[in-house]
Amino acid sequence: MLIVGLMSLLTLPVRVAVAYTQATIGVAQLFAPGGPIRVVYRLADLTDEDRPLGQALARGGAVDRLLSEGGVLVQLTDFSGPLGKLVEPGGPIDRAMAAGGPMERIIAEEGLLDQLMAPGGAIDQLIQLAEVLAGLVPLLDSLDEPTRRLSDAATSLGAAIRPLTATVEALSDLTPRMPGLPNVLRRD
Repeated sequence: MLIVGLMSLLTLPVRVAVAYTQATIGVAQLFAPGGPIRVVYRLADLTDEDRPLGQALARGGAVDRLLSEGGVLVQLTDFSGPLGKLVEPGGPIDRAMAAGGPMERIIAEEGLLDQLMAPGGAIDQLIQLAEVLAGLVPLLDSLDEPTRRLSDAATSLGAAIRPLTATVEALSDLTPRMPGLPNVLRRD
């Protein structure tokens, strides 16, 4: 018994050091980038009153309005509301799922789903269309510079034509006063 007590006393500093190290590692894990303390701080940041989530969760915010008595969510989930009418016996969902109903026709062999996914079907055509549209992107990008140049040229031409317009207008005012000009050139 004396030897066990003596051994216990001699190993005490080592056991304290190990316990301290384990506690330190545990506290460090709490504050690690993915640790619970960081998650709590991140959550607090996301729900701050000047952030959209914080505004939605605030008293009188979007969540309160959705869940309030007479709110949209209450109206939707009330059995007398739209959701109740959808799931009532004989309602639209029952009719859609009934034997021979629309859902059965959609998933039947040669049904709408097979037609959509068949080679050359609507999904293949959409994929081809997406590829064609993706191919147009470089072409449209290549037109950017010529379009900008044309716009610049049109602006320059407009600036050059303005003085000529004033000159032509002044000359056209003189033509009625000039004898001997053919009637074609005169304004009446």
